[in-house]
Amino acid sequence: ADNVVHAKETIKCCAKQHGMISIFAPKVYGSKAGNGMHIHLSLRDESSSDPLRNTFQAEAPFLISEIGQSFLEGILCHLEGLLSLTMSSTNSFLRVGQGCWTGHAVGWEVEDKESPLRVCVNSRSCRATNVEMKLMDNTCNIYLALASILWAGLNGIKQKMCLRPMISEMDNIQA
Repeated sequence: ADNVVHAKETIKCCAKQHGMISIFAPKVYGSKAGNGMHIHLSLRDESSSDPLRNTFQAEAPFLISEIGQSFLEGILCHLEGLLSLTMSSTNSFLRVGQGCWTGHAVGWEVEDKESPLRVCVNSRSCRATNVEMKLMDNTCNIYLALASILWAGLNGIKQKMCLRPMISEMDNIQA
């Protein structure tokens, strides 16, 4: 979080030195992509025999562990409330929709850049490496946003929440 604040301040200062203004508004031009802030999350279990092992990884390729599933579902269950902290301006919602790399449905996918929550997979091992949350932008207080996202995910683990089907599977179920 500190690095985000530092980067924004550095960019503002550099722009000012060159007679410019940096704008971090989520949607500056109606017809062009906006400015987002995607966050990548991974979990480690310090008590395991391999504390560097990502706990999102499952044994089978392209799958996410039970803990990772509960973490993801926790975020999805609290997504509506999280948006008030991660996308805190009305301008934030102008950059959300199909074709904007933010997602347009409440859900998740594996390696789908249009999904609001994307499970990222290592191209060599085919194992889940982290989860990317895209419904976030620079209008947020990064400290509150990160704390709330982590709380939601950890709440999912605590409640042992079961992960809903992927967006693409929901489309097939409803068809």
